[in-house]
Amino acid sequence: MEPEIDREEILTRNYLSLKNILEDGLKNAGLSVDHYEAKGFLIDVQGHFKGLMLRREEREELYARLQEAFAAVNKKIEDERADFEMEALANYADLKPAVMEASALAIVAEDMKAAWDQLLKIQNRLKTEKLLREHRDELFSMMRDAFDMLKIRRDEERHQYETEAKMNY
Repeated sequence: MEPEIDREEILTRNYLSLKNILEDGLKNAGLSVDHYEAKGFLIDVQGHFKGLMLRREEREELYARLQEAFAAVNKKIEDERADFEMEALANYADLKPAVMEASALAIVAEDMKAAWDQLLKIQNRLKTEKLLREHRDELFSMMRDAFDMLKIRRDEERHQYETEAKMNY
């Protein structure tokens, strides 16, 4: 009869130990500002379930609590991702016309220094605003083309000036 008592004692000790680990993990996950870090705490707790002898109902109880915590963290991550995408789309809608206007300015501007400064200003906005990767790449490509256009125009103007200077000298 003694092995049965030892087994019950082991099961009880395992349950209490895992319950404490779970509660600490849930507390750490709840305090964490970074949702991915919180998920890491929960994954660590999940690792403690493996190979541990528990009563079926106790394992299911603790595992259900862990799964609820995973679901809550995953929802927060998904909400955060959705908020980011909404903000990124709004930023893209705001920035694309400005980039197109700056690109046109690079072609027609009389004051190339002012056009260059305007391009830099918009480029700095692109660096700080939240955007989806493909939108960021698209807008930076347009900006690169605009800068290249201004460089070409500046080089042509410099070449023309040098030619005129040689002719007048």
